[in-house]
Amino acid sequence: MEPHQLRRALKRNPNQCPKCDSEAIESGPIIEPETGTLARHIECSGCGCGWYETYTLSGATTTD
Repeated sequence: MEPHQLRRALKRNPNQCPKCDSEAIESGPIIEPETGTLARHIECSGCGCGWYETYTLSGATTTD
């Protein structure tokens, strides 16, 4: 699956496998592969498709 296809499928429904549409997905622990980025491995129990979700800080607000 091409990266743009993966992004489009996960935008459509982030709780389903982008390859087989199964909801039997499991996520691993959040890891820090590089400074400023967090990631976690996601895998579908139905078809074995796997991918990484990556997180970056895009902004911050104060709470007071």
